[in-house]
Amino acid sequence: MRFPNHPELSHLIATLVRVWPDHETFLAKRFKDCDVSDLDLCETLAGIIMTLAGEGLEDYCHDYQWTCNLLMEEELYFCRTGSPRYTTFAEADKHVYSNDAVMGRYINGLFLSQLLWDNHARVLKFFVDTFLTSSPAGGRLLEIGPGHGLSLYFAAGRPNLGPIEAWDISEASIAATRHILQKMNIEQSVTLRRIDLFQKTAEDTAFQDVVLSEVLEHLETPREALLKIRDIMAPGGRLFLNVPCNSPAPDHIYLFDSPEAIFDLATTVGFVLEENRIYPTTGYSEERARKAKITMSCAAIARKPA
Repeated sequence: MRFPNHPELSHLIATLVRVWPDHETFLAKRFKDCDVSDLDLCETLAGIIMTLAGEGLEDYCHDYQWTCNLLMEEELYFCRTGSPRYTTFAEADKHVYSNDAVMGRYINGLFLSQLLWDNHARVLKFFVDTFLTSSPAGGRLLEIGPGHGLSLYFAAGRPNLGPIEAWDISEASIAATRHILQKMNIEQSVTLRRIDLFQKTAEDTAFQDVVLSEVLEHLETPREALLKIRDIMAPGGRLFLNVPCNSPAPDHIYLFDSPEAIFDLATTVGFVLEENRIYPTTGYSEERARKAKITMSCAAIARKPA
């Protein structure tokens, strides 16, 4: 596959196909219906990935293949047992977050998935084109669980935003995010803090925008997390929420079984949904994904009442 007007994307795809030839069929399906704006975002992401990877782009591609195989194992485990492999944060921390041999490859693989998986790319586009473009001038933005740092990268590129913060419970995760932001030359634009949301008191509040992307499924008590988030937001503040449903993974300890389970949870704790999107995994319509219980990314912009 070649994209004549998108050289970085072409190079990345060619490298991945060389590393993992059997994945070419999936990639052809993934990019079949992309329009110019989709490809432009993919070109930006490909450039970021190559900046991070440097001469190790093939290693990133191997890590992506390893991550896909790992997630397939988790799906098979869930189908056999009817439950996720780990059900507590302590278990996920021991086997994933604090396991350097796993976490490094996993983060690299998930970074590439933002470009290579249709549902991930569409959520990012929704975030950039809809949420960030309507952020209030000078507003404070907080991301909880920043992970690979892509949301922070795009937020830092918006001149109208005020201070940007990111919180994580894990020092190792903070260090990984800091490394990525340094490579992307935006470290100085973001304040990274090690904070446990569940132990946070109300003195640090009044965030106009809060980003919670692929975090709730990692928590034992997602409802309590949303209540805490509501408390630290300014009246009228907005939440960008992104949660997968039907998505077993080694660090997913709370599995949502439908988009409605996610959106209804947000409204029951007091948020007002303004927009929502449902993006099935590559190759599936929403109808087919619902019927087969296939992964769908469920994204919403919700507002705290003024």
